[in-house]
Amino acid sequence: MIYQSNCSGNEFEYDINKSKVVEFGPIWHERLESEYNQQKSIKEIAEILGANRSTIKKYLLLIEQEKNTVMRPYFKGSLEWITQLYDYYDRSKSVYETSILLKTSKKVVTRYIEERIIYESVILPTLRESAAATESEPEKLEPKTKLLKLLKNNPDLSRLGIRKAMGSKMISSLLREEGEWMNHILPPADHPFKSPYWEDEDLKLASVLTQVCESVYKTPPNKQIRRYTILNQLSVRDKARLLNHADKLPRSLELLEKSLESLEDYQIRVIPQTVQLYRKHYGNATVPMLLGTHKYKNCSQRVRICIEEYIAKN
Repeated sequence: MIYQSNCSGNEFEYDINKSKVVEFGPIWHERLESEYNQQKSIKEIAEILGANRSTIKKYLLLIEQEKNTVMRPYFKGSLEWITQLYDYYDRSKSVYETSILLKTSKKVVTRYIEERIIYESVILPTLRESAAATESEPEKLEPKTKLLKLLKNNPDLSRLGIRKAMGSKMISSLLREEGEWMNHILPPADHPFKSPYWEDEDLKLASVLTQVCESVYKTPPNKQIRRYTILNQLSVRDKARLLNHADKLPRSLELLEKSLESLEDYQIRVIPQTVQLYRKHYGNATVPMLLGTHKYKNCSQRVRICIEEYIAKN
């Protein structure tokens, strides 16, 4: 391994503890690949090899790129790309590490992992069949024929599943050119809500919202608990429903409004940590010091009394 260290000023001595590795040696690289092949996590490998996780990720990415030089580039959503995603995930068991190696987001990897059953049972076989047909036949399989074959082999497939199997570009093209025919053969459009009754949806969402609010107040943030503090803890679907259809979800809306933290309650809640912060940085915390801050400026009499009582007791 090659190291580097800098001397300060006119000194010729250097601190060995401040030396850094410029180039890792061949034994280090062999050990890296060996540990990775044993399906150890990046954190474990970093501890074994005495390097930080970003360095380990960088060299693992180079290893994977070297392995797949002939096959690259893989396009997102392609047969090879999806297969590689599942292979990486099976080895690392980490969405984050898989996203690093594939140079994509954690959100994308999570979506593919959640829909793995559909991909492995329907979409991947279809992509493999299509690839095999393209290689064996002189002409590419005609889109309408490909769609009909897919529907015949998978009668329960939803429109979203069909779009994933066929590709958005091909489906969009068919809808433009053969809209009436497509609407006739495709299954009913996917609906975002399973239940047709908003009252049922309201009850379900209120139950979820209750759990979220309890969780937020159990470990409250440093800032005041406001509308989006709670909304951002919901799933994208639940958050969208509450924002776009609040008039149809009265129970959930009422629960949300009741769960918002007033300014007074927030100011009282953070008195202990504010006092602790002042004592840590300034050695003392007095009532005038706290009242002079932006957080407590023009606060109510109730808050002022709480500050005085807390400082007197602590």
